[in-house]
Amino acid sequence: MGFIFQALNLVPTLNALENILLPLTIAGRKPDRRVDGVVQITGIGDRLRHRPSELSGGQQQRVAAARALVSRPEIIFADEPTGNLDVQGRRRVARLPAQAVDDLGQTIVR
Repeated sequence: MGFIFQALNLVPTLNALENILLPLTIAGRKPDRRVDGVVQITGIGDRLRHRPSELSGGQQQRVAAARALVSRPEIIFADEPTGNLDVQGRRRVARLPAQAVDDLGQTIVR
C-alpha cells in the first residue's frame, strides 16, 4: 500500500529525489527504470535536487505522490492530496491518480 497525505511528510533534510526513493531505500531495494516513469508522470524532474523548503506546495505534493508510486504498491490511498494547493496545483495533482492507473496499473482510493 502507498499513501499520499494532505500533510506531505517529506523529510526536510533530503532532496526531492531522495524523498521519492525513501521507500525503496528503507526496503533495501535498488531504484529501477520505474523511477524515471514516476518522475515523468509527476512532472518533478527539473526539481529533483531541491529540498522541500525550496519547492512550492504543488511541487512538494508531486514529490509525495511520486514517493507513493515508486515502490509499486497495488493500491494507493489519497487523503485530500490537493487540499492545500492553489487552483493550478490542484489540477496538476488531481490528474496524477488517473495517470497512475493508466500508465502504471495502480489502484487509487480517495
